[in-house]
This record gives sequence, C-alpha cells and structure tokens, in this order.
Amino acid sequence: MQAEDGTYSAGGGIRLGYVLLKNQKDLNAPVVLHFHGSGETAADYLRPQLAEKYRDLPVHLFVADYRGYGWSGGEPSLATFLKDAEPLAEKLPELFVQHGLSWPYPGGLILSGRSIGAQVAVHLAVLFPTLFRALVLDSAVATSATGDRLGEARLAVLNQWHKELENANLEVLQPLDADLWRLGTLDKMRAFNGQLLLLHGLADDLVPYEGSESLHAATPSKQKELVLVKDASHNNIGHHAEYWHALRRFALKVQLDSTLPSVGPALEHLCAVCAQKAASKCGRCQKVWYCSRSHQAEHWKTHKASCSGTVEPKVVKEADASLVTLVLAEISSSKSLTNLTRTLATVLTQEHVAGVYISWHADTADLAREVEAQLAQTRGKSSKTVMWLESRVKKSDFEHLKAAAALLAGASQAWVSVVRPGQIWNPRFSSLVMPTLRRASADSRVTAVRCTRCVRPVEDGICSTQEEVEKALVAGTCKISEAPEEVDSLLVHAKTLQVFLDTTPLPALQHPFCAYRYVQKMCNAFGKKVMDAALPEGEWMRFESKALAMEAEEQEESGDNLLRGQELVKNSSQRFGDTSEPTEELPSRLSDADEAAEMIGGIRTSITRRLILRAGETLEAKELRELSMDVVTDAVEAAGLDQVIGIQSWARQTALELAQAAADKLDVKLREK
Repeated sequence: MQAEDGTYSAGGGIRLGYVLLKNQKDLNAPVVLHFHGSGETAADYLRPQLAEKYRDLPVHLFVADYRGYGWSGGEPSLATFLKDAEPLAEKLPELFVQHGLSWPYPGGLILSGRSIGAQVAVHLAVLFPTLFRALVLDSAVATSATGDRLGEARLAVLNQWHKELENANLEVLQPLDADLWRLGTLDKMRAFNGQLLLLHGLADDLVPYEGSESLHAATPSKQKELVLVKDASHNNIGHHAEYWHALRRFALKVQLDSTLPSVGPALEHLCAVCAQKAASKCGRCQKVWYCSRSHQAEHWKTHKASCSGTVEPKVVKEADASLVTLVLAEISSSKSLTNLTRTLATVLTQEHVAGVYISWHADTADLAREVEAQLAQTRGKSSKTVMWLESRVKKSDFEHLKAAAALLAGASQAWVSVVRPGQIWNPRFSSLVMPTLRRASADSRVTAVRCTRCVRPVEDGICSTQEEVEKALVAGTCKISEAPEEVDSLLVHAKTLQVFLDTTPLPALQHPFCAYRYVQKMCNAFGKKVMDAALPEGEWMRFESKALAMEAEEQEESGDNLLRGQELVKNSSQRFGDTSEPTEELPSRLSDADEAAEMIGGIRTSITRRLILRAGETLEAKELRELSMDVVTDAVEAAGLDQVIGIQSWARQTALELAQAAADKLDVKLREK
C-alpha cells in the first residue's frame, strides 16, 4: 500500500486531514472512504498489519479525520462532525485527480463508517446518492444526539425531506439542509436503497448489536447483508476472520458493478490538468477531458503516448497470469475412474497449469479406496500442486465446483478452468490460451476468457488419448466445431468465480439449470466483458463426447407436465371452444396430450431459467406474476393458440403455479406489498 496524505478545507479557515493508502496490488480496486471511531485517528490505519488487511480485500483506503484529530485543525465537536464531511464529498473529484486517480473513478466508491463514524457515512450516503456504490457500517451507533431531541417532530421533518430525495442534488437539498441535519440515523437509512453491509460483534457491550439490526430493517434496499460476529466486542471485531471475509466478499461484489460516481445529478468530467469542470474531450481517443484548448495543448506531450487516435503502434497491455484447473468427478464405476485418470494426465502435462484441485465422490467404499490410491499416485508423479477433497454424498456439478474452489487459498488472482472425467485437452491447450489470459489480466473489466473450440464425434464415440483425437480428426470421425457457451468453455477469474459461488444459494447450486445461471452471470455482467481466446486456425482445444455436456438441461417434472397436458386435452373442448365442437378440430396442442405436455414443459423451462437468475433474491409477488405472464404469452403465441377463446385464463393460472413452485425450489423469496 502506497501511503499519501493531505488536507481539505471544511470552511471557516479549518482544514481537516486524511490518509490515502493506494493499493499497488490491484490498481483498479474500489476506493473505500472511511470515517473512523471516536478513539482512532486516520494515522492508525498506516500500521502495516492493518494496511495489509485492506490491501488483500483488495481496496484503496481513504481515511478522513475529524476536527481536533491527527493534524486537523479545530476542536473535536459532535456539532460539526457531520457538516465537515460534506465538503469532503464535494471535493473528492479534485482530490482523486490530485493523487493520480482518474475521475469519474471506474472502480467505484464504497462509503464506510465505524462506531460513531457510521453516522457520518449514513449522512453522506443519503445526501450524495449518486456518488457511492455501496455502504459499510461497522459497529454502528444507530441513534443521533441531535436527531433524538426532535421526538415526534422528526417524522414531519422526514416526510418533507423524503419528497425531495428522489430528485436529490445539492441545489434541491439546500433549503432542507437544516432539517436533514436534524434527522436521526435510522430515519436517513429509510431513504437508502444501495448495496449495504452491516458488521457488528455479538459481544459488543459498548454499542449494542441490536442497533445494527434496526438499521438493517430500516433500509428498503434489496441488496443488504447483516453479519453478526460471534464473541466479537466493540474494539476487537477486526481480529476475527469472519469480519474480513465479509468485507472481502462485499468488495468483490461492488467491483463487479460499473456505475460511475457523480457528486451531482449529472455525471461531471474533470480537466486532466487542473481538475476543474471539463468542457471538451480529446477528439482522437474520446477519453481524456479538458477545460480549455490551452490545457489540452499543454497536456498533449503526456497524453500522446496513450492516445488511441495516434498513428503510433498500439501497445497491447499484458499482466502476469496463472491458470489452475478444477476437476469435478462423480465416480460410479472403474470406467469413470479410468476417465478421471486419463483426463488428469492431459491436464498435468500442460506447461502453464499451476495446480489441479479435485472434488470427487465415489459410489462405493471400494471405489473410494481406488480413487484415493490413484490420486496419491498421480500426485507423486507430478511436480504441480495436486489437491483433492472427497465428498461422502453424491453432489451436483456446482456443489463439486464450490468444494474444489475452497481449495484455492492463495490463488485469488488465477484464472480457473473446469473439467470433468472423460475430457481430453490438446497438449498445447495452456500455451495457446496463455497470451489471451495475460491480456485479460491487464483489463479489470474482463471476467472470463471464452474458448469454445472443441472436438466432438460425428456420431457417438469416445477418444481416450490426445493421439486418438488427432487420428479421429484425420479419419473424419470427429470434427472441430465452435460449441455454445458452456461452463467448460469459460476460463473464469478466481475472484469472479468466488463471487458467483458466494451469491448463489445452495438450492440453485443443486439445480440442473445452475449451468445456465453460471454462463449468464459470467457473460452478461453489466460493465464487464468476456474476451475471446485468440487461437490459430485449425487448432482444437478440448475433446468431449456429446454425453459429457454438463448436466444437460432436460425439462424437469416430466410427469407433472404430462398430467397437466392430459388434463388440458381432457377439458379443452369445454374450456376453449363450443361444447358442440369435436375435439379433433381443435389445435393439436389441445388434442394431443404429449404435445400439450411438451408445450407446458417449455413454459416450465423458460420460467425456471428466468428465476434461477434471481435465486437468493426477494421479488415482489407482482413481479413474479408479470414474469410468468411474459413467458406464457410468448409460449401461447408460438404454439398458435393465442386466438383460442379462454386459453389466456388457463395459461395465466398454470404459469403462476409453475413460477411459484420454481421460486420455492430456487430460494426466491416473495413479498406482498
């Protein structure tokens, strides 16, 4: 962490100090603006053992002092500590540019407050709703000395202030400034709707943890988490691993967001020379902003080397990259054990694979002993890291993935590939993909590298070795093709993978459609991107038989689909047509039970795919109804039934039943307004 410091003007001739710890490990990490407790100073965060904790989250850390603390002017006072923070928020763009950080800062800002500093953090969060992506409250003091004096009058103040909040900016809030100052922390939290993490020790006898529970309940945000640390007191909560694990998980989630910070309602760009409001940008690269032509000319000597509009050759940015492999294995026979052994052989001979981590389960005790012996033998023959974890029960692919990922301690910056027994890698796999991984490591927006080129048999068949794959290609019994996006075709950054696993509830991990959630989350994260591997023409990357597609997304509940289809056909003439009309004149979807079941299965699949993307979240009941109706309307039109009288009523009822069942199964919580 590179330490810098400075001061800013709080008005009235008072300057307040701050410390900035810039993370050299991850230059694009989020910036945490932190307000410390009453018994600390900003300089306390320079201690190596504490700075290293924040480095490894990873974040940049900006710690502000209060009046009379550290090298700040004035005398400590509860009457000024909220007011003094407001000019700091307004001056953040200028301070960022002053310390070599761009504005708007792409990594995002996290507002943080500890103990009494939590009141400052909440105050800024509601006053500057477009500036911060997220809010962290540590051992928060949930009451306000000034606000609590208002009693019932506070509610009237809140009602007046809340009407203006939706269009909040500094000019609109100015007339309400005195009222906003008098509100208590709980009242302000009722207007906060961003990402929120609350941390509190259950053994805190100075600030009761019930205050954090009240703050958690007060905010309407759907993206909130309360972590109560067992045995942690007010002053030693930072000594507990659970505290730092929660912060790390939260920082990674925030980093996957891509909202640009803005002090006011509109996004403002700053001049790269003077940090004043910019009026124009470079006409070549369209990225760097200036307040005037003279400052643009002055900056050209520095900017021309990186301006993408120049004729100078483009320099491709690269960074160090490492590749590890997670192996997911369900061993049901000696044949599947042989497949595992062959797959491991093709992975461990790769030049650039740093380690192999295996989660496995065997159906019998005898098989388990064979697997253990084979893995021990494999590790003894390899110079690479080989670790494994046995499951005593059968697991889904993604449960195995989570177990294998838990072995990745110390490899948070690696790229992760996923394989299963039976897959064969090209001997040059890691060498071919490594140049793309190096480019991806230099771009914080890249969450995964896509490598879809594979070999599959023209007809059913399995190759056991790399040599057999090559021969099959020559003979024409296999061919190289571009597979659709699958779990196996994505090399994912370890941090991104961990965020996915931490935010996906167990019912979703166990569901056959979790592969769909995985691909959608990896490939469609807002503000992020997937980089395609640059591969030579004619090179293949992996072999897999058609039977190895990860947990194929077959329609679930086929029995229920058929029962619903039979019931639909049985009652179709009475429900949807004139009772005198013979059933055979109705569309086939209403006269053939198998076709009706196929249509219902398609509706179930579409609903489940949509809901698995929301697993672990809370939906309004109205939103669930709208989702199910969107799906069923499309399905009815596709089946040519949209003109059948009465079909919409049946479709609406059926879709809602299927959606509610899927929501229960996938841990999607429903809330009635």
